[in-house]
Amino acid sequence: EDLPFQDEINLVSQVMTYCKSLVKSEEKKEEKKTDTKFEVPEGSEMLVKKKDDDSLRVVVKGQKAKKGKAPEAAGKKKETGKFKHQLETLHLFGSVKLDPPLTADEIPALLEKLEGKLTELKTKQEDATKDLREKREEAKKKLAEAAANVEAAKKKLDSHVKAEKAKPAEEE
Repeated sequence: EDLPFQDEINLVSQVMTYCKSLVKSEEKKEEKKTDTKFEVPEGSEMLVKKKDDDSLRVVVKGQKAKKGKAPEAAGKKKETGKFKHQLETLHLFGSVKLDPPLTADEIPALLEKLEGKLTELKTKQEDATKDLREKREEAKKKLAEAAANVEAAKKKLDSHVKAEKAKPAEEE
């Protein structure tokens, strides 16, 4: 049986699952970030690790960097915490008429809105299902009435046919 508003409920649930997965991935990222302290020899400084390089570099102060390999600036910060959504995900958020979260801070408020939408849709579904059941019961009653009327008309017709058959026999 196809329930009313089921597609919308599934859509909101899917968006909620996506948002919850974003929260979990942010928590995992924060768990991975641990403060590891390394012993740096005196007169040296630690350089920031490059993304693709698994080794750490220690450079002694006063030493020139090799050409083509400029040390990364320690003050340079990458934008973190911002989400990049795929086009399909943006479409899903558009379908539920909400903006996708740009940062992890926006997710709790968005989840509350989604919970509200889900509750509203489930209420609408229950009301619509109740209305459908009432209409179905009413249609069954009308059908039973119509069947009874047909049966009564059939009996009346049968008795009329019998009466007609009996008349010609009487006339002869």
